[in-house]
Amino acid sequence: MTLPREIIAGRTYLVTRRTKDKLCRLRPSPVVELVTMFTLAHAAKKHGMRLLAYVVMPNHVHLVVVDPRGELPLFCQELFGNSAKALNVAYEIGGALWDEVAYSAVWLQTPDSIYEKIAYTVLNPTAAGLVRSPEEYPGCISRPGELGVGSIVADRPTFFFRQDEEEKAAQSARQKNLAERGGGRPPLDARVEIPLALPDVLPDGRSTKGREAECRRELRDVVRRGLKAIQEARHEAGLTSWIGADALRAQDPAKPPPTRGGSETAPTGALNPRVAGRYCRWKREERVGQPGDFWRAHADARISFKGGRRSVLFPAGTWQAVRVYGARAHAA
Repeated sequence: MTLPREIIAGRTYLVTRRTKDKLCRLRPSPVVELVTMFTLAHAAKKHGMRLLAYVVMPNHVHLVVVDPRGELPLFCQELFGNSAKALNVAYEIGGALWDEVAYSAVWLQTPDSIYEKIAYTVLNPTAAGLVRSPEEYPGCISRPGELGVGSIVADRPTFFFRQDEEEKAAQSARQKNLAERGGGRPPLDARVEIPLALPDVLPDGRSTKGREAECRRELRDVVRRGLKAIQEARHEAGLTSWIGADALRAQDPAKPPPTRGGSETAPTGALNPRVAGRYCRWKREERVGQPGDFWRAHADARISFKGGRRSVLFPAGTWQAVRVYGARAHAA
C-alpha cells in the first residue's frame, strides 16, 4: 500500500513524475508545449498553486510549487490526468503516459533547499548533457531571467478540450447551476495565464516582501553558480559536446532518450523522498523522523476508523481520509 502523504497548506514542494518506461513522450514539440503548459496553468490556477519553477524534460517533469490551500493531490490529479489524456489523443495511442509509480512530492523545508531545487529544476537539461544552458533548451522551461517575473500564457488545446460557443449554448440550466455551485465542471477558459512566483523567504530566512529585487538576484546567482559547477565538471571530465536542440526535437517518442555525459534524464530507483533541507545532524534526524511519526499515527487512526470508531482523530496533514472518507484530523 502506498504510504499516505502529509499535506499541510503553505508548504513548498519539488514535484517530479516520469513517463512510463522513460519514453520520450514529452520531447520538445508544439503539441507537447500546448498540452503541458495549458494543463499546468489550468491546474495551478484552479487549485491556487504558486509556481516557482518548472521544466518539461523528454521523459519527466520537475515543478517547484507552493501549496497555499493544501490541494497538492488535487492539483497533481488534474495536471497528470488531463495531460495524459490530451497527449494520448495527440499521439493517437492508448495506455498510460505516466509511470505507474505515483508522483514524487519532496517537501522543501528550508530556504536553502527551495533555492537549490529551483536551480536544480532550471539546470536539469544542462546537467543531463542536453544543452549548454537553460536558454538553449527547446522545451518548456522557466529560464533564469523569467524566475519571479515571467508567466505562462497558454491557449486551450481545442483538439481535446472542446468548449466552443455551440457547446456552451447547449449546456442545460441544471449543468450551469451545478458548475456555479461547484458541483460540475465549469467551462474551460480559452486562455490561461499564471505568473512565476517568488519564494516567500530569502536564503537567509528574511521575508521577500519588499525585497523582490533582492530575491530575483539571489535566484539568478544560485542558478549561475550551479551552471558554472556543471560546466566545470564536464570540462574536467573531457565532455565537450551536447545533444543539442535539433536532436532533442527529433527524438522518437516511443524510445527512451540518450544521454551525453550527463546525469540520468529521468529519476531512477525506488527511493521516493518526502523532505529536503540542510540541517545540522540533530535537526536532520528530527525532521527526517517526522514523516515516520505521521505514518505511524495515521496507521493507528486508520485501524480504529476501519473498526468503527468514526470519532478517531487522524494526525494533522491527513488528506485522503478527511477529503474522501469524512474522517477528522488534528489541526495543523
